[in-house]
Amino acid sequence: MKDFKILYKKVRYQGVIYWTYQSEKEIKDLLYILQRQMHRQYKNLSDKKLTVSSEPVDNEHGEIIVELDGKVLKKYLIMGIETIYLNMDDMIEYNEAAQDIFKEDGVYGKRGVTDSSTLDYTVSSVRDSFCFDLDTSPSIAHKAAKYWYRTAYYQAFSNGNKRTGLIAALMFLYLNFYIFDNGQDKSDLYEKISIRIANGRCSEYDVYMFIIDNVSYDIERTTKNFIMRGKSK
Repeated sequence: MKDFKILYKKVRYQGVIYWTYQSEKEIKDLLYILQRQMHRQYKNLSDKKLTVSSEPVDNEHGEIIVELDGKVLKKYLIMGIETIYLNMDDMIEYNEAAQDIFKEDGVYGKRGVTDSSTLDYTVSSVRDSFCFDLDTSPSIAHKAAKYWYRTAYYQAFSNGNKRTGLIAALMFLYLNFYIFDNGQDKSDLYEKISIRIANGRCSEYDVYMFIIDNVSYDIERTTKNFIMRGKSK
């Protein structure tokens, strides 16, 4: 993982992380994911203790601190940005692409949306996830799980629903700077999750747990985006 030199309030950071959905649950998920990432980066820890924690810096920024046996290894600056959501047109585009990317045996009929209200509810329920003051999708991983689960299970398209759910989750995660770990083959993800969802053997929460256990945060891409936007000082 490449280190950068980002200076903010006279503190040097090794990179920038965007708080893409501003909730406490998102921070908790992010710390969990980064802990896994750092353990992979520092493979030979033996009996040393690696911790990843967060602290506020000011009203608009925070920091994530990576420590090994109490010694600071890295610091990352956190700043909030808007979540990038998918819309109806995106989902239709992914459905078209899904049927060309992932080939399945069998004869398929007409392509397209057969239940627009179900598709619209999937899209809107991810964006507007509060119900009676309870956030039903309180983090990026939760929201990706909802796109994946609802699309694969509720079948709003004529064909390719399971494949579309997978692509929607992958794209939503990517747009918000999360990526599946190296070695996760898309066809394997399809077999593990999408087919199980459609067969009623995988809940939305199961999908969420699978995501946070198998994704990384793309700090290099976020930091380069930050620099390009002229935020570095």
